[in-house]
Amino acid sequence: MDVVACPTVREPDGLALSSRNVRLSPLERQVAPRLAAILFATAARITSGAPVEATLDEARSAIAAAGYTRIEYLELRAEGDLAPIQTLDRPARLLAAAWLGDTRLIDNVQIPSRSGAITRTAA
Repeated sequence: MDVVACPTVREPDGLALSSRNVRLSPLERQVAPRLAAILFATAARITSGAPVEATLDEARSAIAAAGYTRIEYLELRAEGDLAPIQTLDRPARLLAAAWLGDTRLIDNVQIPSRSGAITRTAA
């Protein structure tokens, strides 16, 4: 399997651009960008050395508290092959899928090795 990365295109408020976004109610559309914000904050914590599993648990709680009705997954995966990882010993991706009302939103954030920097990408 080859993993081909490309920048995530985002709305000005950080929400990943998707055709599903039109299904969000006006209130849900206001809540939706919280997923990206939580992912970026979680990535920063993991990069700074916070324990992965505890940090992911905190992020799941934050996603639920933001108003997401179901978290399908929130996982740290190796960027090269998407294998699950528990330690940030190589570049990784934080992957998430969560339901806001009847809409399933997905997002991901790159996490470089600890010596790298987290950057928001936009096209």
